[in-house]
Amino acid sequence: MNTVGTISLIFSGLFFFGYVLLLRVHRFRHLRNTLLILSSALVLFGLFNAARRRPLQSIAVIPSLHQYGERDASVALMANTALRRRAGGSVLVKDMSWFNAAVEPDSLFSSGYCARFFSAAGVTVPVLISVRDTLGNGMALACEICGGETQEPDIHADTLFYDDPGRFFSSLANRLIHEPVQPSGTEYGLRSGREWALLGEARRNELFGSRSSALSTYARLDALQPGVGEVVLGLSRTLIAEGCTKKAEGRFAEDDFLRAKQLLLSYTSRDTADADAFTLLGTIAVYREEWNQAQYYLGKALSLDRNDPAALMALSRLHEKRIHELGFRSRMALYTRILELNPADVTAVLAAGETYYFRNLPHKAIRLYRRLLQLDPNSIDALMALGKIYVLKNDVLNIISTYERILALRPDYGDAFYNLGIAYFNDEKPEQAAGLFKRALELNGNRDSHYYLGVIFFRQGQRDSAIEQLRARIREKTGFDDTYAEESRRLLYRILNDSTYTL
Repeated sequence: MNTVGTISLIFSGLFFFGYVLLLRVHRFRHLRNTLLILSSALVLFGLFNAARRRPLQSIAVIPSLHQYGERDASVALMANTALRRRAGGSVLVKDMSWFNAAVEPDSLFSSGYCARFFSAAGVTVPVLISVRDTLGNGMALACEICGGETQEPDIHADTLFYDDPGRFFSSLANRLIHEPVQPSGTEYGLRSGREWALLGEARRNELFGSRSSALSTYARLDALQPGVGEVVLGLSRTLIAEGCTKKAEGRFAEDDFLRAKQLLLSYTSRDTADADAFTLLGTIAVYREEWNQAQYYLGKALSLDRNDPAALMALSRLHEKRIHELGFRSRMALYTRILELNPADVTAVLAAGETYYFRNLPHKAIRLYRRLLQLDPNSIDALMALGKIYVLKNDVLNIISTYERILALRPDYGDAFYNLGIAYFNDEKPEQAAGLFKRALELNGNRDSHYYLGVIFFRQGQRDSAIEQLRARIREKTGFDDTYAEESRRLLYRILNDSTYTL
C-alpha cells in the first residue's frame, strides 16, 4: 500500500475511535455521525488507493548511443530477452523493437533526443550496452545504467564469455531487477564474436534497413547454429513482415507464413515458455484467418507475458467475443493498455485514433496523434491521421499547415498533395489547388484529382480541358459505388447539354 492509503487508514481509525468514545454522550450525536461518515469515507479512500495499479518500473536495454555497433545491438537484444523472461511484478522490460517505428536511425546517435524520447515513452531506467574490446573467448563490455535525470549514471565493466553468456545476463539482472538469471549456455547458442556481430547486423537490418538483407543474415546464422531462439524469432518476424507486404500488394504470401510457422512450431516444441514465439504464431493465424488457432496461441502468449504489446495488438484483430474470452473488456481497452505500456506504439495510436474518429470523438483522436508527434515529430502516419481529423472539422488553416509539414518531410507523397489540394479548393484558391492536383496525378495517378481539375477548369472557362479531365475520371470508374465517377458523369452531361450551365 502507498503512503497516501496508509495515512488515510490511520486517520480513519482515529475518527472511529472518537466515535466510540462519544457513543454515550447524547448531546454530541451530530459530531458522532460526522466522525462515522469521515471514518467510512477514509476507509474507502484508503482501499481504493491500495487497489490502484502501481506504476511499473520500466527498463530498456539499448545499444550504445555513440556507435551502435553490431555486437552492441546483439548483446542489448539478448539482455532484453533474458530480463523480460525473468522480470516479475513491478518491473517492465521494454524491447528496442517497441520504439523502432518512432525512432529514426540517425536519432539514436543524439543522446539528448534519446533522453527526451525515452522519458516521454515512460522508460525509467535506460541501460546502454557497448562492446569495449573483443577477447579470444568473449567480449569486454561497458554497461551504463541511467537512474534518472538527477542521478549520475552507474557505469561498470563486465565480460560476456562465449561459452557461458548467461553469467553476464545474470549479473545484469541482479543489478536491475534483483532476480538471478541462470540460463544454460545453449539458450543463446552463439559461439564466436562473428556470430554475435551477425545477429546484431540482422537485427539492425530488420528494424531500420533492408528486409532482404535481414532474411539472408538470419538464414546464415540459422545454418551456423540451428535453433537459437533470437535467430528463429528474428527470421520468423522478417518472414511474416515479408508475407504481409506481399499480401497487401495482392501477391502470393503463403510460403512466407508457412515457413515462419514451421520454424516456430519446431522452436516451441523445445522451448514452451517463450511468449514471443506464441505471439508470432498467433499473428500468422490472424493473417491466415485461422481464428481458433489465433485465439489459442495469443492466449498462450498472454499467459506467459501479460504485458506484451505485440500480443495485445494481434488480439485486437479478433472478434470482440474472443477478446472477452481472454479477459479483456473491449478492443478499445486493448489499445489503451498497449499505449500505457508503450506510448510510442504507432499502430496502436492509429487504431485508437481511428476508433475515436468513427465514434465522433475527434478531440480524443487529436490528443493521441499530438502525443505521438511529441515522441516523433516526423511521423508521417500521425500527421496524415491528424490532417484527416482537421478535414472532418473543416479546419482549413490546420489542414493546410499539416499537409505542408508532411510535404516538407516527403516531397514525393502524392496523397498529401491531393489532400492539400482539397483544402485549397475548399478555401477557394483554385490556382494553388490545381497545381497540387496535377502533382498528385504525376506522383501516384490519384484518379479523383481529375474530378477537381475538371471543376476548376470549367469555372475558369476552360471548357475543353474540363471535359478532358471529367472523361478521364469516368474512364477510371472503380465500381457502381464510385461517387466521384458518378459526379463526373453528371457534370459532364450538364456541360455538354446546357450551354448556360455554371458552377
